Amino acid sequence: MARSMPQNKEAEMSVLGVAFLNNNEVSKIVEEVTSDMFFDERNRYIFNAIKSLHESKTPIDITTLKNELDKDKKFNAVGLDYITEVIDSVVTSANLDFYIKIIKDYALTTFNMFFSALSYPHFYFFIQSYGSTG
Repeated sequence: MARSMPQNKEAEMSVLGVAFLNNNEVSKIVEEVTSDMFFDERNRYIFNAIKSLHESKTPIDITTLKNELDKDKKFNAVGLDYITEVIDSVVTSANLDFYIKIIKDYALTTFNMFFSALSYPHFYFFIQSYGSTG
């Protein structure tokens, strides 16, 4: 049975939710977070769409996000229900720095686990136990 890699889905969703709540915080999000820090594939797709919208100076809302995900053929993988769940996951942007720190900490833990396993003689066991993250 495969074990789960370290992750915090709530923190991931909260960071993304802040982008909808406060467009002024998007710069901080795209500067401090990278898509590979998101464990959940749907969150990576949403982050990439938010980053693309931000770079093109397009306001971020549910309509523009859906359009951006459609352009990349990722909307069906994410779904409107999940986008709504992300938006509803946060009520204030005041804790953004804390959410970002959580994501970074989990990403670093995962990174360290992976590279420790590479130097460990039982790397095959690690891959079998944790499986793919993609």
